[in-house]
Amino acid sequence: MSDLPSDPTREGLLKTPEMRPIKTARIIIMVMAVLHLLAGTGLWLVASWVASAIDAPQASAISPEEATEAPAKSAPKAGDEARERELQEARKAAGDVHVIAGIALGVGMTFFAFFFWARTNPFGATLAALIIWLVGQAADFSAAPGEYHHGLLIRIFILCVLAKGVHSGWRYLQQTREAEAQG
Repeated sequence: MSDLPSDPTREGLLKTPEMRPIKTARIIIMVMAVLHLLAGTGLWLVASWVASAIDAPQASAISPEEATEAPAKSAPKAGDEARERELQEARKAAGDVHVIAGIALGVGMTFFAFFFWARTNPFGATLAALIIWLVGQAADFSAAPGEYHHGLLIRIFILCVLAKGVHSGWRYLQQTREAEAQG
């Protein structure tokens, strides 16, 4: 005989002490969702502000009379070409930040969906969240391997919580199958 709780329903199984890591994993998934959504929104707003500042007309240090006179045609200066090149690089960087912000928003929404999915399928949701998180960590490491040690303790904590959630989700899946087979 297995050590199933007296309440063999799915909710009864989730209330057992050995299933507590599922709840912890769900909380971590929600925290990651919120953090990704906040970071993505912040990056998007900053990149949009920078992009609009780059394309804004620059205040001129000339008098209004000089501005109304017909400009003399002259050869472009080396400083103008360098300035234009800097502006193009800044526009490209702002576009890159928009892409990163979009990815962060997408990952945040995905984790948010995993949070709700974990109520009905804790194993599948925590496993999917763990895989998505590991892919993100691999991308982060490949982008800046020298900076990966920053936040290493929190990364290890998240990995442990999600792995324990996957294990508990697997146990939950086994116990629900046993309960369905018995009753």
